[in-house]
Amino acid sequence: MIIYERQEKILEYLKQNRHATMKELSAHVWASESSVRRDVKALEQKGLLKQTYGGVILPDYQNVTVP
Repeated sequence: MIIYERQEKILEYLKQNRHATMKELSAHVWASESSVRRDVKALEQKGLLKQTYGGVILPDYQNVTVP
């Protein structure tokens, strides 16, 4: 699978599930976790998702309220 397809599958998965761990994404796109991390980093730089500790979320679902 080429990089573009893998990144599209990651975004589709997040649109369905709102959040995911690197392990979940790795299993979903059939790629190593290091490849998924690189893809996530590239997508985050484009502003399409937000990396959190241990996972990834879409920016729309980010909690902006500070208690």
